[in-house]
Amino acid sequence: MRHWFLALLFLTIAWPSLVGLTDLEQGLALFLMAVVLWTSRLLGELPGMVVIPVLALLLQLISPNDLAQVLMSPVLAIFIFGFSFATLSREQKLDRLALTLLSRLSGEDERRACRLLFAMTGLISMWTSNVVTTALMLPLAMSIALTAGDHHRVGKIQFLSIGIAFSATLGGMATQVGSSTSLIASELAGVDFIGWLVTAAPIALLLWLLMVWMLERHFAPNFNQPLTLPQAPAITRAQKESLLIVLLTLIGWVGGALALRGMSKAYALVPLFSVAVLMLRGLITPVGVIRSMKWRVITIFVCAITLGKVLHDSGGGNQLVEWLSPLLFDLPLMLQIGVFLLLICVFTEYMSNVASASLLAPLMLLLLQPQGASLTQISALVGIGCSLAFVLPSATPANTLVVGSGNVTPQGLRGFGLKYKISAALVLTLVIWAMS
Repeated sequence: MRHWFLALLFLTIAWPSLVGLTDLEQGLALFLMAVVLWTSRLLGELPGMVVIPVLALLLQLISPNDLAQVLMSPVLAIFIFGFSFATLSREQKLDRLALTLLSRLSGEDERRACRLLFAMTGLISMWTSNVVTTALMLPLAMSIALTAGDHHRVGKIQFLSIGIAFSATLGGMATQVGSSTSLIASELAGVDFIGWLVTAAPIALLLWLLMVWMLERHFAPNFNQPLTLPQAPAITRAQKESLLIVLLTLIGWVGGALALRGMSKAYALVPLFSVAVLMLRGLITPVGVIRSMKWRVITIFVCAITLGKVLHDSGGGNQLVEWLSPLLFDLPLMLQIGVFLLLICVFTEYMSNVASASLLAPLMLLLLQPQGASLTQISALVGIGCSLAFVLPSATPANTLVVGSGNVTPQGLRGFGLKYKISAALVLTLVIWAMS
């Protein structure tokens, strides 16, 4: 409550001081405020985010209609479905279903079970939040770790926990739904759901394969013992019905996006209709859906897109480009992209991934596109680069969860995370270069 009071006080002081400025000056001032407030969190995360669009409305740099268009984005509809899927997973105990599937597919091969666990984590994370996926899959990791001898158990727990956290992050990169950074970068660059999926999914798969390979060599887990997983209950009728609805939703969403691409956004009704069906069938409760809504994510998304529009419409973005261009124009385009990726990799460890994407996406779009960088390259640079937060426990909620659970030490996360982050950044640079 204190932060909201401070935000109101900030608005009371800031608005009169900005009224007499030109649109260009107001746009630059709002960007500077966003840099300070979103990186320092002086007003708290959400209050500091919200003051930017509120000031933009008061200064008439954007209209209520502009905000309405952001709120009617089809991506927000699938986000709502993703939040509802988290509720469905919890209420229908889909982690037990995952255990059944893992047990059947792996046989007694422990290495195969671990890889399947990481793959399942990545696939689930494409459609719901990374931290929810991590929390869902960690109990399965413990089931595998308990089969190890006492001498190897601690190392195997760290191996499995880091693998799950990183798989959740990498899987989230593949869709606009799975990661807020992907959502922000793709929307600002004008890349739709299918465009992002086609671009990001192969990169995410490549980075995931690299992660599994490096993880097995870093921890060198003992896979010599036969694996015996606890028997999970038989699949219930409710679980089968839940999975069928989820599958039909994804087919309808992707199919509609392909069929209506560029013509209509009516396919956005598919996930909302599915949420209604899940509630009518009693598979999830309205209270559970409301509680699952991540209003923080929706608010941050709206604020980030608003900042990009303010920079563009006010001319502030073009002014920033004119100031920064002399420092970069003498460098080859790929070297410029490498410099920006380095900045992203540093920023995203010390501030939220979403704040990094919110601040850097509109700026990079204005800087790099006139020099020949494609929208695909820019969206991949920001959307995936801002998700490469693998070193600090505070860098992502998934990292925080596995360290907070006691399964991974901060030193263990840093030891592997730094090596993997450097490798992933190099791979991403090469992939972006290949896109040119």
